[in-house]
Amino acid sequence: MNIHRQEAAILQALLDVIRGLQHVEASSIKAHEAQISSNRRLDAAIELSIAGKNVLLLIELKKEVFPRDVAQIAWQLKRGKSMEHQLSTAAIVPMVAAASISKGAREILQQENIGFFDIGGSLFIPAPGAYLFIDRPVPKAV
Repeated sequence: MNIHRQEAAILQALLDVIRGLQHVEASSIKAHEAQISSNRRLDAAIELSIAGKNVLLLIELKKEVFPRDVAQIAWQLKRGKSMEHQLSTAAIVPMVAAASISKGAREILQQENIGFFDIGGSLFIPAPGAYLFIDRPVPKAV
């Protein structure tokens, strides 16, 4: 199953922002459903080096995210994080990337220590020793 065009655009926008940051390098990108266990897939995974720290982003791609959506997303991502942690020595950061993430959803994601990105340029990566936060206005729904 291929990532839909809009999801591919969201992933590309995330990569563009990451590549524009100082001391951050994306070394491996797995799109088209990254396999994290025999029965669990995420939409993408990106291996990063942030100021010399290895970080693995486990990403769910969404069109829009509102507070009502966060509980389900958090459960999926945290389940993926616990499975992937057995396979990697990098810091694992569950993350949601979307065209639009409401302010309330952003606040909940931060409280849950889940990274996020939206096409407006907001970025939150809560990696141990490599915390990144860019806060931009919520983009209009696509």
